[in-house]
Amino acid sequence: MAQVYRAKTSSIYRIERFRGLNESADAESSLKGGEATAMSNFKITPEGHLRVRPGLQTLTSLGSSPVRGLWTGYIGGTEHTLAACGGVIWRLNLSDGTKQNIGYMLDKSTNFFGFNGKVYILNGSQYFWWAGSGNVSAVVPYVPLIAVSTPPAGGGTLLERLNVLTGLRRQRFSPDGASSLYHLAEKAITQVTKVSVNGNVLASDLYGVNVTQGMVTFGTGVIPPLGENTVEIEYRKGNGSPELVTAMRFAETYNGLTDTRVFLYGNGSNRAIYSGLDEFGEPRADYFPEMNEVQIDSSNAAITAMIRHYDKLLAFKENGMWAITYGAVTLSDGSITGGFYVIPVNGEIGNLAPGQVKLVENSPISLYSGAFYTWSVTGVRDERSAKRFSERADKLLAESDLSAAVVIDDNFSQEYCVHLGTKCVVYEYGTSVFYLYENLPEISCGLAQGGDRYLGTTNGKIMKMSDSIFNDDGTAISCSWQAGLRGFGREMASKYSSGLWIRAKSEFGGLVSITAQDEKVQNRENMAVLNSGEVQIVKLRLNIRKFKLAKWTVQTSSPAITLLGIDIMLR
Repeated sequence: MAQVYRAKTSSIYRIERFRGLNESADAESSLKGGEATAMSNFKITPEGHLRVRPGLQTLTSLGSSPVRGLWTGYIGGTEHTLAACGGVIWRLNLSDGTKQNIGYMLDKSTNFFGFNGKVYILNGSQYFWWAGSGNVSAVVPYVPLIAVSTPPAGGGTLLERLNVLTGLRRQRFSPDGASSLYHLAEKAITQVTKVSVNGNVLASDLYGVNVTQGMVTFGTGVIPPLGENTVEIEYRKGNGSPELVTAMRFAETYNGLTDTRVFLYGNGSNRAIYSGLDEFGEPRADYFPEMNEVQIDSSNAAITAMIRHYDKLLAFKENGMWAITYGAVTLSDGSITGGFYVIPVNGEIGNLAPGQVKLVENSPISLYSGAFYTWSVTGVRDERSAKRFSERADKLLAESDLSAAVVIDDNFSQEYCVHLGTKCVVYEYGTSVFYLYENLPEISCGLAQGGDRYLGTTNGKIMKMSDSIFNDDGTAISCSWQAGLRGFGREMASKYSSGLWIRAKSEFGGLVSITAQDEKVQNRENMAVLNSGEVQIVKLRLNIRKFKLAKWTVQTSSPAITLLGIDIMLR
Protein backbone atom coordinates (compact mmCIF):
# COMPACT_ATOMS: atom_id res chain seq x y z
CA MET A 1 0.00 0.00 0.00
CA ALA A 2 1.03 3.66 -0.19
CA GLN A 3 0.78 6.13 2.64
CA VAL A 4 1.58 9.85 3.00
CA TYR A 5 3.32 10.95 6.19
CA ARG A 6 3.11 14.73 6.66
CA ALA A 7 5.29 17.13 8.61
CA LYS A 8 4.81 20.91 8.89
CA THR A 9 6.45 21.71 5.57
CA SER A 10 7.06 18.33 3.95
CA SER A 11 5.64 14.84 3.61
CA ILE A 12 6.78 11.34 2.74
CA TYR A 13 4.90 9.31 0.14
CA ARG A 14 5.57 5.68 1.09
CA ILE A 15 5.06 2.57 -1.05
CA GLU A 16 5.10 -0.41 1.28
CA ARG A 17 3.41 -2.90 -1.02
CA PHE A 18 3.63 -3.18 -4.80
CA ARG A 19 0.37 -4.05 -6.54
CA GLY A 20 1.46 -5.07 -10.03
CA LEU A 21 0.38 -3.81 -13.44
CA ASN A 22 -2.79 -1.83 -14.04
CA GLU A 23 -3.59 -0.69 -17.58
CA SER A 24 -7.31 -0.17 -17.01
CA ALA A 25 -7.37 3.15 -15.18
CA ASP A 26 -8.81 6.17 -17.01
CA ALA A 27 -5.76 8.21 -16.00
CA GLU A 28 -2.40 7.31 -14.54
CA SER A 29 -3.05 9.54 -11.57
CA SER A 30 -6.01 7.39 -10.55
CA LEU A 31 -3.85 4.31 -9.92
CA LYS A 32 -3.67 2.96 -6.40
CA GLY A 33 -0.44 3.33 -4.51
CA GLY A 34 2.00 0.63 -5.58
CA GLU A 35 0.30 -0.01 -8.93
CA ALA A 36 2.36 0.34 -12.10
CA THR A 37 1.31 1.82 -15.38
CA ALA A 38 4.03 -0.28 -17.04
CA MET A 39 6.33 -3.01 -15.78
CA SER A 40 8.59 -5.57 -17.39
CA ASN A 41 10.41 -8.60 -15.97
CA PHE A 42 9.66 -7.77 -12.36
CA LYS A 43 7.43 -10.11 -10.37
CA ILE A 44 5.42 -9.36 -7.25
CA THR A 45 6.28 -11.61 -4.32
CA PRO A 46 3.53 -12.87 -1.98
CA GLU A 47 4.71 -10.21 0.49
CA GLY A 48 4.09 -7.48 -2.06
CA HIS A 49 7.74 -6.81 -2.92
CA LEU A 50 9.21 -6.18 -6.36
CA ARG A 51 11.69 -8.85 -7.45
CA VAL A 52 13.60 -9.62 -10.63
CA ARG A 53 11.80 -12.44 -12.47
CA PRO A 54 13.18 -16.00 -12.54
CA GLY A 55 15.97 -16.67 -15.02
CA LEU A 56 16.17 -19.19 -17.84
CA GLN A 57 18.68 -21.92 -18.55
CA THR A 58 18.76 -24.38 -21.44
CA LEU A 59 18.38 -27.83 -19.94
CA THR A 60 18.75 -29.80 -23.16
CA SER A 61 18.26 -29.49 -26.91
CA LEU A 62 16.03 -32.01 -28.68
CA GLY A 63 16.65 -30.78 -32.21
CA SER A 64 15.88 -27.75 -34.35
CA SER A 65 12.13 -28.20 -34.83
CA PRO A 66 9.55 -27.04 -32.25
CA VAL A 67 9.00 -29.06 -29.11
CA ARG A 68 5.53 -30.45 -29.85
CA GLY A 69 4.51 -31.56 -26.36
CA LEU A 70 5.71 -31.88 -22.77
CA TRP A 71 4.32 -33.99 -19.92
CA THR A 72 5.27 -35.14 -16.46
CA GLY A 73 3.44 -37.67 -14.29
CA TYR A 74 3.57 -41.00 -12.51
CA ILE A 75 3.56 -44.44 -14.09
CA GLY A 76 3.70 -47.36 -11.68
CA GLY A 77 4.74 -45.10 -8.81
CA THR A 78 7.68 -43.62 -10.73
CA GLU A 79 7.68 -40.05 -12.02
CA HIS A 80 8.52 -39.62 -15.69
CA THR A 81 8.87 -36.62 -18.00
CA LEU A 82 8.24 -37.00 -21.73
CA ALA A 83 8.66 -34.62 -24.65
CA ALA A 84 7.86 -34.81 -28.35
CA CYS A 85 10.20 -33.13 -30.83
CA GLY A 86 11.32 -33.80 -34.38
CA GLY A 87 9.24 -36.95 -34.69
CA VAL A 88 10.84 -38.48 -31.57
CA ILE A 89 9.35 -39.14 -28.15
CA TRP A 90 12.01 -38.33 -25.56
CA ARG A 91 12.25 -39.40 -21.94
CA LEU A 92 13.85 -36.56 -19.99
CA ASN A 93 15.68 -36.27 -16.71
CA LEU A 94 14.86 -32.79 -15.42
CA SER A 95 17.65 -32.95 -12.85
CA ASP A 96 20.58 -33.25 -15.24
CA GLY A 97 19.05 -32.69 -18.68
CA THR A 98 19.83 -36.16 -20.01
CA LYS A 99 17.46 -37.64 -22.58
CA GLN A 100 16.51 -41.02 -24.00
CA ASN A 101 14.84 -41.78 -27.33
CA ILE A 102 11.85 -44.05 -26.59
CA GLY A 103 10.24 -44.16 -30.01
CA TYR A 104 8.91 -42.28 -32.99
CA MET A 105 5.71 -40.50 -33.88
CA LEU A 106 4.81 -37.95 -36.52
CA ASP A 107 6.26 -34.48 -35.94
CA LYS A 108 2.96 -32.83 -35.02
CA SER A 109 1.47 -31.00 -32.06
CA THR A 110 1.36 -33.68 -29.35
CA ASN A 111 -0.59 -34.09 -26.14
CA PHE A 112 -0.06 -36.63 -23.35
CA PHE A 113 -2.43 -37.86 -20.67
CA GLY A 114 -2.00 -40.41 -17.92
CA PHE A 115 -4.62 -43.11 -17.39
CA ASN A 116 -4.67 -46.54 -15.71
CA GLY A 117 -0.92 -46.77 -15.17
CA LYS A 118 0.09 -45.71 -18.68
CA VAL A 119 0.62 -42.48 -20.56
CA TYR A 120 -1.33 -42.07 -23.80
CA ILE A 121 -0.21 -39.84 -26.66
CA LEU A 122 -2.35 -38.01 -29.24
CA ASN A 123 -1.16 -35.96 -32.21
CA GLY A 124 -4.18 -35.74 -34.50
CA SER A 125 -3.02 -38.68 -36.63
CA GLN A 126 -1.79 -41.35 -34.21
CA TYR A 127 -2.75 -42.81 -30.83
CA PHE A 128 0.19 -44.28 -28.88
CA TRP A 129 0.93 -45.40 -25.32
CA TRP A 130 3.87 -46.02 -23.02
CA ALA A 131 3.92 -48.15 -19.87
CA GLY A 132 7.12 -46.78 -18.27
CA SER A 133 9.69 -48.96 -20.03
CA GLY A 134 10.68 -49.88 -23.56
CA ASN A 135 9.44 -47.81 -26.49
CA VAL A 136 6.16 -46.07 -27.22
CA SER A 137 3.88 -48.01 -29.52
CA ALA A 138 0.50 -47.77 -31.17
CA VAL A 139 -2.34 -48.52 -28.76
CA VAL A 140 -3.42 -52.16 -28.92
CA PRO A 141 -7.22 -51.92 -28.94
CA TYR A 142 -9.37 -53.78 -26.47
CA VAL A 143 -11.38 -56.51 -28.23
CA PRO A 144 -14.99 -56.21 -27.06
CA LEU A 145 -17.08 -59.20 -26.02
CA ILE A 146 -20.17 -58.56 -28.12
CA ALA A 147 -22.31 -61.55 -27.00
CA VAL A 148 -22.32 -64.27 -24.34
CA SER A 149 -24.25 -67.48 -23.62
CA THR A 150 -24.66 -68.07 -27.35
CA PRO A 151 -25.94 -71.52 -28.41
CA PRO A 152 -24.17 -73.08 -31.43
CA ALA A 153 -27.09 -72.07 -33.66
CA GLY A 154 -26.54 -68.38 -32.82
CA GLY A 155 -28.26 -65.71 -30.75
CA GLY A 156 -27.17 -65.25 -27.15
CA THR A 157 -27.13 -62.17 -24.93
CA LEU A 158 -25.65 -58.95 -26.30
CA LEU A 159 -22.99 -57.50 -24.03
CA GLU A 160 -20.46 -54.95 -25.31
CA ARG A 161 -20.58 -52.61 -28.27
CA LEU A 162 -17.95 -52.60 -31.00
CA ASN A 163 -14.68 -50.75 -30.47
CA VAL A 164 -14.12 -48.11 -33.16
CA LEU A 165 -10.35 -48.66 -32.82
CA THR A 166 -10.51 -52.16 -34.33
CA GLY A 167 -12.53 -54.52 -36.47
CA LEU A 168 -11.96 -57.35 -33.97
CA ARG A 169 -14.67 -58.66 -31.65
CA ARG A 170 -15.27 -61.72 -29.44
CA GLN A 171 -18.29 -63.96 -28.96
CA ARG A 172 -18.76 -66.62 -26.27
CA PHE A 173 -20.74 -69.79 -26.83
CA SER A 174 -22.31 -72.36 -24.52
CA PRO A 175 -21.75 -75.69 -26.33
CA ASP A 176 -24.33 -78.49 -26.19
CA GLY A 177 -21.63 -81.18 -26.43
CA ALA A 178 -22.81 -82.43 -29.87
CA SER A 179 -22.84 -79.57 -32.37
CA SER A 180 -19.81 -78.93 -34.56
CA LEU A 181 -21.23 -75.91 -36.43
CA TYR A 182 -21.23 -72.53 -34.64
CA HIS A 183 -22.97 -69.44 -36.04
CA LEU A 184 -21.38 -66.04 -35.37
CA ALA A 185 -23.39 -62.88 -34.77
CA GLU A 186 -22.47 -61.51 -38.20
CA LYS A 187 -22.06 -62.68 -41.76
CA ALA A 188 -19.57 -61.50 -44.39
CA ILE A 189 -16.76 -61.42 -41.85
CA THR A 190 -13.11 -60.81 -42.78
CA GLN A 191 -11.47 -63.63 -40.85
CA VAL A 192 -11.50 -65.70 -37.66
CA THR A 193 -8.40 -64.84 -35.68
CA LYS A 194 -8.64 -67.13 -32.63
CA VAL A 195 -10.76 -69.97 -31.27
CA SER A 196 -10.44 -71.20 -27.70
CA VAL A 197 -12.20 -73.97 -25.77
CA ASN A 198 -12.03 -73.96 -21.98
CA GLY A 199 -9.27 -71.38 -22.26
CA ASN A 200 -7.12 -73.44 -24.62
CA VAL A 201 -6.39 -71.89 -28.02
CA LEU A 202 -6.95 -74.30 -30.89
CA ALA A 203 -4.67 -74.61 -33.87
CA SER A 204 -6.25 -73.18 -37.02
CA ASP A 205 -6.22 -76.57 -38.78
CA LEU A 206 -8.63 -78.01 -36.20
CA TYR A 207 -11.60 -75.94 -37.42
CA GLY A 208 -12.95 -74.54 -40.67
CA VAL A 209 -14.34 -71.07 -41.38
CA ASN A 210 -17.03 -69.87 -43.77
CA VAL A 211 -16.46 -66.09 -43.86
CA THR A 212 -19.47 -65.45 -46.11
CA GLN A 213 -21.96 -67.09 -43.75
CA GLY A 214 -20.08 -66.29 -40.53
CA MET A 215 -19.74 -69.91 -39.40
CA VAL A 216 -17.05 -71.98 -37.68
CA THR A 217 -17.00 -75.79 -38.01
CA PHE A 218 -15.07 -77.84 -35.47
CA GLY A 219 -13.29 -81.02 -36.53
CA THR A 220 -14.65 -84.37 -35.30
CA GLY A 221 -12.00 -84.80 -32.64
CA VAL A 222 -12.39 -81.32 -31.13
CA ILE A 223 -16.16 -80.86 -30.83
CA PRO A 224 -16.54 -78.75 -27.66
CA PRO A 225 -18.02 -80.59 -24.66
CA LEU A 226 -21.11 -79.36 -22.84
CA GLY A 227 -20.43 -76.14 -20.99
CA GLU A 228 -21.43 -72.55 -20.23
CA ASN A 229 -19.50 -69.83 -22.07
CA THR A 230 -16.57 -72.19 -22.56
CA VAL A 231 -16.04 -71.48 -26.26
CA GLU A 232 -14.75 -68.08 -27.36
CA ILE A 233 -14.34 -67.10 -30.99
CA GLU A 234 -12.50 -63.94 -31.92
CA TYR A 235 -13.07 -62.65 -35.43
CA ARG A 236 -12.59 -59.58 -37.56
CA LYS A 237 -15.08 -57.72 -39.70
CA GLY A 238 -13.45 -54.75 -41.40
CA ASN A 239 -11.02 -52.49 -39.57
CA GLY A 240 -13.34 -50.37 -37.47
CA SER A 241 -13.09 -46.57 -37.62
CA PRO A 242 -9.82 -45.81 -35.80
CA GLU A 243 -9.68 -42.35 -37.41
CA LEU A 244 -12.43 -41.28 -34.98
CA VAL A 245 -9.82 -41.61 -32.24
CA THR A 246 -6.56 -40.83 -34.00
CA ALA A 247 -7.88 -37.53 -35.38
CA MET A 248 -8.37 -36.19 -31.84
CA ARG A 249 -5.75 -33.94 -30.23
CA PHE A 250 -6.84 -33.45 -26.61
CA ALA A 251 -8.17 -35.50 -23.71
CA GLU A 252 -10.01 -34.97 -20.42
CA THR A 253 -11.15 -37.55 -17.87
CA TYR A 254 -14.69 -37.53 -16.48
CA ASN A 255 -17.54 -39.84 -15.44
CA GLY A 256 -19.72 -37.84 -13.12
CA LEU A 257 -18.10 -37.90 -9.69
CA THR A 258 -15.19 -40.03 -10.93
CA ASP A 259 -12.52 -39.87 -13.63
CA THR A 260 -13.10 -43.31 -15.14
CA ARG A 261 -13.77 -42.29 -18.73
CA VAL A 262 -11.56 -40.48 -21.22
CA PHE A 263 -13.16 -37.83 -23.42
CA LEU A 264 -11.26 -37.08 -26.63
CA TYR A 265 -11.82 -33.93 -28.68
CA GLY A 266 -10.01 -31.55 -30.99
CA ASN A 267 -10.53 -32.95 -34.50
CA GLY A 268 -12.04 -29.66 -35.67
CA SER A 269 -15.64 -30.74 -35.05
CA ASN A 270 -18.29 -30.22 -32.39
CA ARG A 271 -18.02 -33.88 -31.31
CA ALA A 272 -16.24 -35.54 -28.43
CA ILE A 273 -15.98 -39.31 -28.02
CA TYR A 274 -15.57 -41.12 -24.73
CA SER A 275 -14.13 -44.44 -23.60
CA GLY A 276 -15.95 -47.43 -22.15
CA LEU A 277 -15.61 -50.06 -19.44
CA ASP A 278 -14.54 -53.62 -20.21
CA GLU A 279 -16.40 -56.85 -19.38
CA PHE A 280 -15.13 -56.65 -15.79
CA GLY A 281 -16.24 -53.05 -15.33
CA GLU A 282 -12.68 -51.70 -15.54
CA PRO A 283 -12.07 -48.32 -17.22
CA ARG A 284 -9.97 -48.44 -20.38
CA ALA A 285 -8.48 -45.85 -22.71
CA ASP A 286 -8.13 -48.44 -25.50
CA TYR A 287 -11.88 -49.00 -25.82
CA PHE A 288 -14.12 -46.43 -27.49
CA PRO A 289 -17.51 -48.05 -28.11
CA GLU A 290 -19.53 -47.11 -31.14
CA MET A 291 -21.98 -44.26 -30.46
CA ASN A 292 -20.07 -43.13 -27.35
CA GLU A 293 -20.10 -39.49 -28.36
CA VAL A 294 -21.54 -36.14 -27.39
CA GLN A 295 -22.26 -33.29 -29.77
CA ILE A 296 -21.91 -29.75 -28.50
CA ASP A 297 -24.46 -27.47 -30.13
CA SER A 298 -24.23 -27.02 -33.92
CA SER A 299 -21.54 -28.38 -36.18
CA ASN A 300 -20.58 -24.89 -37.33
CA ALA A 301 -18.03 -24.40 -34.54
CA ALA A 302 -15.51 -26.82 -33.05
CA ILE A 303 -14.88 -27.72 -29.43
CA THR A 304 -11.80 -25.81 -28.29
CA ALA A 305 -11.43 -27.10 -24.72
CA MET A 306 -12.91 -29.46 -22.14
CA ILE A 307 -12.25 -29.53 -18.41
CA ARG A 308 -13.79 -31.27 -15.43
CA HIS A 309 -15.32 -28.96 -12.82
CA TYR A 310 -16.71 -30.72 -9.75
CA ASP A 311 -19.40 -33.14 -11.04
CA LYS A 312 -19.62 -31.58 -14.51
CA LEU A 313 -17.51 -31.64 -17.64
CA LEU A 314 -17.33 -28.21 -19.24
CA ALA A 315 -17.07 -27.97 -23.02
CA PHE A 316 -15.93 -24.72 -24.63
CA LYS A 317 -16.28 -23.46 -28.16
CA GLU A 318 -15.19 -20.08 -29.42
CA ASN A 319 -18.70 -18.71 -28.96
CA GLY A 320 -19.97 -20.37 -25.81
CA MET A 321 -19.72 -22.90 -23.02
CA TRP A 322 -21.78 -26.01 -22.20
CA ALA A 323 -21.86 -28.31 -19.17
CA ILE A 324 -22.00 -32.09 -19.55
CA THR A 325 -23.56 -34.09 -16.72
CA TYR A 326 -23.72 -37.81 -16.08
CA GLY A 327 -26.96 -39.69 -15.45
CA ALA A 328 -29.02 -42.78 -16.18
CA VAL A 329 -30.36 -43.33 -19.73
CA THR A 330 -33.12 -45.79 -20.66
CA LEU A 331 -32.46 -47.52 -23.99
CA SER A 332 -35.07 -48.61 -26.54
CA ASP A 333 -34.96 -52.20 -25.22
CA GLY A 334 -35.79 -51.00 -21.71
CA SER A 335 -32.29 -51.45 -20.32
CA ILE A 336 -30.71 -48.68 -18.29
CA THR A 337 -27.18 -47.46 -18.84
CA GLY A 338 -25.06 -44.46 -18.00
CA GLY A 339 -25.32 -41.46 -20.30
CA PHE A 340 -24.32 -37.85 -20.65
CA TYR A 341 -26.53 -34.76 -20.95
CA VAL A 342 -25.43 -31.45 -22.48
CA ILE A 343 -26.65 -28.23 -20.83
CA PRO A 344 -26.05 -24.80 -22.44
CA VAL A 345 -24.54 -22.36 -19.96
CA ASN A 346 -23.28 -19.36 -21.94
CA GLY A 347 -24.05 -18.61 -25.58
CA GLU A 348 -21.65 -15.71 -26.10
CA ILE A 349 -18.36 -16.16 -24.26
CA GLY A 350 -16.14 -19.19 -24.84
CA ASN A 351 -12.49 -20.02 -25.34
CA LEU A 352 -10.15 -19.25 -28.24
CA ALA A 353 -6.99 -21.16 -27.32
CA PRO A 354 -7.32 -24.91 -28.13
CA GLY A 355 -6.81 -27.08 -25.07
CA GLN A 356 -5.70 -24.18 -22.86
CA VAL A 357 -8.52 -23.87 -20.30
CA LYS A 358 -7.02 -24.41 -16.83
CA LEU A 359 -8.58 -25.00 -13.42
CA VAL A 360 -7.26 -22.28 -11.09
CA GLU A 361 -8.35 -22.38 -7.45
CA ASN A 362 -11.24 -24.65 -8.50
CA SER A 363 -12.47 -22.21 -11.14
CA PRO A 364 -11.88 -22.68 -14.88
CA ILE A 365 -10.19 -19.81 -16.72
CA SER A 366 -10.70 -19.36 -20.46
CA LEU A 367 -9.27 -16.90 -23.00
CA TYR A 368 -11.75 -14.98 -25.09
CA SER A 369 -11.83 -11.70 -27.03
CA GLY A 370 -8.74 -10.10 -25.53
CA ALA A 371 -9.52 -11.06 -21.95
CA PHE A 372 -9.37 -13.75 -19.27
CA TYR A 373 -12.65 -15.14 -17.92
CA THR A 374 -13.22 -17.13 -14.77
CA TRP A 375 -16.26 -19.39 -14.59
CA SER A 376 -18.80 -20.28 -11.92
CA VAL A 377 -21.07 -22.93 -13.37
CA THR A 378 -24.69 -23.72 -12.62
CA GLY A 379 -27.03 -26.32 -14.05
CA VAL A 380 -28.96 -23.72 -16.06
CA ARG A 381 -28.14 -21.19 -18.73
CA ASP A 382 -26.79 -18.05 -17.09
CA GLU A 383 -24.69 -15.44 -18.88
CA ARG A 384 -23.39 -14.26 -15.51
CA SER A 385 -21.44 -17.50 -15.11
CA ALA A 386 -18.48 -15.89 -16.93
CA LYS A 387 -16.64 -13.09 -15.16
CA ARG A 388 -13.98 -11.02 -16.86
CA PHE A 389 -11.08 -10.25 -14.54
CA SER A 390 -8.12 -9.20 -16.69
CA GLU A 391 -8.92 -5.49 -17.09
CA ARG A 392 -5.57 -4.57 -15.52
CA ALA A 393 -3.80 -6.14 -18.52
CA ASP A 394 -6.29 -5.00 -21.17
CA LYS A 395 -3.96 -3.08 -23.47
CA LEU A 396 -1.46 -5.88 -23.77
CA LEU A 397 -4.10 -8.57 -24.28
CA ALA A 398 -5.93 -6.51 -26.90
CA GLU A 399 -2.75 -6.56 -29.02
CA SER A 400 -2.27 -10.33 -28.69
CA ASP A 401 -3.56 -13.39 -30.53
CA LEU A 402 -5.06 -15.39 -27.68
CA SER A 403 -5.80 -18.34 -29.96
CA ALA A 404 -2.02 -19.01 -30.10
CA ALA A 405 -1.50 -18.76 -26.33
CA VAL A 406 0.32 -21.40 -24.29
CA VAL A 407 -0.99 -21.49 -20.70
CA ILE A 408 0.85 -22.84 -17.66
CA ASP A 409 -0.74 -22.91 -14.21
CA ASP A 410 1.98 -23.04 -11.55
CA ASN A 411 0.19 -24.09 -8.37
CA PHE A 412 3.38 -23.87 -6.30
CA SER A 413 3.99 -20.18 -6.99
CA GLN A 414 0.28 -19.49 -7.61
CA GLU A 415 1.05 -17.98 -11.00
CA TYR A 416 -1.24 -18.35 -14.00
CA CYS A 417 1.07 -17.75 -16.97
CA VAL A 418 -0.15 -16.98 -20.49
CA HIS A 419 2.68 -17.07 -23.01
CA LEU A 420 2.07 -14.90 -26.07
CA GLY A 421 5.03 -14.99 -28.43
CA THR A 422 8.06 -13.68 -26.53
CA LYS A 423 5.90 -12.20 -23.77
CA CYS A 424 4.13 -13.76 -20.82
CA VAL A 425 1.22 -12.22 -18.92
CA VAL A 426 1.29 -13.50 -15.34
CA TYR A 427 -1.66 -13.43 -12.96
CA GLU A 428 -0.51 -14.13 -9.39
CA TYR A 429 -3.76 -15.35 -7.91
CA GLY A 430 -2.54 -15.57 -4.33
CA THR A 431 -2.56 -11.76 -4.10
CA SER A 432 -4.52 -10.99 -7.30
CA VAL A 433 -1.89 -8.99 -9.21
CA PHE A 434 -0.77 -8.92 -12.84
CA TYR A 435 2.72 -8.49 -14.25
CA LEU A 436 4.56 -9.02 -17.50
CA TYR A 437 7.63 -10.99 -18.54
CA GLU A 438 9.36 -10.01 -21.78
CA ASN A 439 12.28 -11.09 -23.99
CA LEU A 440 11.43 -14.75 -23.43
CA PRO A 441 11.98 -17.48 -25.99
CA GLU A 442 8.91 -18.29 -28.06
CA ILE A 443 7.47 -21.46 -26.60
CA SER A 444 5.19 -24.17 -27.94
CA CYS A 445 4.45 -26.02 -24.67
CA GLY A 446 5.38 -26.04 -21.00
CA LEU A 447 4.74 -27.40 -17.55
CA ALA A 448 5.24 -26.47 -13.90
CA GLN A 449 6.87 -28.75 -11.36
CA GLY A 450 8.17 -28.19 -7.85
CA GLY A 451 8.24 -24.41 -8.05
CA ASP A 452 10.08 -24.33 -11.38
CA ARG A 453 8.76 -24.17 -14.93
CA TYR A 454 9.99 -26.09 -17.95
CA LEU A 455 9.43 -24.54 -21.36
CA GLY A 456 9.53 -26.26 -24.73
CA THR A 457 10.69 -23.74 -27.32
CA THR A 458 9.96 -23.42 -31.02
CA ASN A 459 13.63 -24.14 -31.79
CA GLY A 460 13.77 -27.48 -29.98
CA LYS A 461 15.06 -26.57 -26.52
CA ILE A 462 13.83 -27.50 -23.08
CA MET A 463 14.50 -24.53 -20.81
CA LYS A 464 14.22 -24.35 -17.04
CA MET A 465 12.79 -21.19 -15.46
CA SER A 466 13.62 -20.85 -11.79
CA ASP A 467 14.29 -18.32 -9.02
CA SER A 468 17.60 -20.12 -8.55
CA ILE A 469 18.69 -19.03 -12.05
CA PHE A 470 19.74 -15.37 -12.26
CA ASN A 471 20.02 -14.67 -16.00
CA ASP A 472 18.75 -15.94 -19.34
CA ASP A 473 21.44 -18.35 -20.53
CA GLY A 474 24.08 -15.83 -19.50
CA THR A 475 22.19 -12.71 -20.64
CA ALA A 476 21.22 -10.19 -17.97
CA ILE A 477 17.50 -9.69 -17.34
CA SER A 478 16.48 -6.10 -18.01
CA CYS A 479 13.67 -5.02 -15.64
CA SER A 480 11.61 -1.89 -15.20
CA TRP A 481 8.70 -0.69 -13.06
CA GLN A 482 6.97 2.60 -13.72
CA ALA A 483 4.50 4.39 -11.50
CA GLY A 484 1.97 6.57 -13.27
CA LEU A 485 1.95 10.36 -13.15
CA ARG A 486 0.68 11.31 -9.70
CA GLY A 487 -0.44 14.50 -8.02
CA PHE A 488 -0.30 13.11 -4.48
CA GLY A 489 -3.70 14.56 -3.62
CA ARG A 490 -2.67 18.11 -4.59
CA GLU A 491 -2.78 17.97 -8.40
CA MET A 492 -3.10 21.75 -8.94
CA ALA A 493 -0.41 22.76 -6.46
CA SER A 494 3.25 23.12 -7.39
CA LYS A 495 5.40 20.65 -5.51
CA TYR A 496 9.06 19.90 -4.96
CA SER A 497 10.87 16.64 -4.33
CA SER A 498 14.54 16.49 -3.43
CA GLY A 499 14.82 12.72 -3.64
CA LEU A 500 13.79 9.41 -2.16
CA TRP A 501 14.86 6.37 -0.19
CA ILE A 502 14.67 2.83 -1.45
CA ARG A 503 14.59 -0.24 0.73
CA ALA A 504 16.10 -3.20 -1.12
CA LYS A 505 17.91 -6.50 -0.79
CA SER A 506 20.28 -8.08 -3.27
CA GLU A 507 21.78 -11.57 -3.10
CA PHE A 508 24.80 -10.56 -5.17
CA GLY A 509 24.92 -6.78 -4.97
CA GLY A 510 24.15 -4.67 -8.00
CA LEU A 511 22.74 -1.41 -9.29
CA VAL A 512 19.25 0.05 -9.28
CA SER A 513 18.48 3.08 -11.42
CA ILE A 514 15.71 5.49 -10.38
CA THR A 515 14.36 8.12 -12.78
CA ALA A 516 12.00 10.92 -11.80
CA GLN A 517 9.97 12.67 -14.49
CA ASP A 518 7.41 15.45 -14.22
CA GLU A 519 4.54 16.37 -16.53
CA LYS A 520 6.89 18.69 -18.45
CA VAL A 521 9.04 15.62 -19.26
CA GLN A 522 11.98 16.90 -17.22
CA ASN A 523 14.06 13.92 -16.08
CA ARG A 524 16.33 13.32 -13.13
CA GLU A 525 18.18 10.03 -12.72
CA ASN A 526 20.37 8.50 -10.02
CA MET A 527 21.82 5.13 -9.25
CA ALA A 528 21.71 3.08 -6.04
CA VAL A 529 24.61 0.72 -5.33
CA LEU A 530 23.55 -2.36 -3.37
CA ASN A 531 25.79 -4.59 -1.31
CA SER A 532 25.51 -8.37 -1.31
CA GLY A 533 23.11 -10.11 1.04
CA GLU A 534 22.00 -7.07 3.00
CA VAL A 535 18.75 -5.20 3.43
CA GLN A 536 19.72 -1.62 2.68
CA ILE A 537 18.11 1.78 2.83
CA VAL A 538 19.68 3.99 0.17
CA LYS A 539 18.97 7.71 -0.24
CA LEU A 540 19.02 9.10 -3.77
CA ARG A 541 18.96 12.79 -4.71
CA LEU A 542 16.46 13.45 -7.52
CA ASN A 543 15.56 17.13 -7.53
CA ILE A 544 12.42 17.95 -9.47
CA ARG A 545 10.91 21.40 -8.88
CA LYS A 546 7.55 23.07 -9.41
CA PHE A 547 5.78 19.98 -10.72
CA LYS A 548 2.11 19.23 -10.52
CA LEU A 549 2.38 15.60 -11.65
CA ALA A 550 5.38 13.31 -11.51
CA LYS A 551 6.29 9.64 -11.93
CA TRP A 552 9.19 7.46 -10.93
CA THR A 553 10.73 4.55 -12.86
CA VAL A 554 12.81 1.75 -11.35
CA GLN A 555 15.20 -0.15 -13.61
CA THR A 556 17.85 -2.82 -13.09
CA SER A 557 19.72 -5.54 -14.92
CA SER A 558 21.36 -6.90 -11.79
CA PRO A 559 20.26 -10.39 -10.67
CA ALA A 560 18.25 -11.38 -7.60
CA ILE A 561 17.28 -7.88 -6.49
CA THR A 562 14.17 -7.42 -4.36
CA LEU A 563 12.77 -3.92 -3.87
CA LEU A 564 10.99 -3.77 -0.52
CA GLY A 565 9.65 -0.24 -0.67
CA ILE A 566 10.11 3.38 -1.73
CA ASP A 567 9.82 6.59 0.32
CA ILE A 568 9.48 9.76 -1.78
CA MET A 569 10.17 13.17 -0.19
CA LEU A 570 7.61 15.85 -1.06
CA ARG A 571 7.23 19.54 -0.24
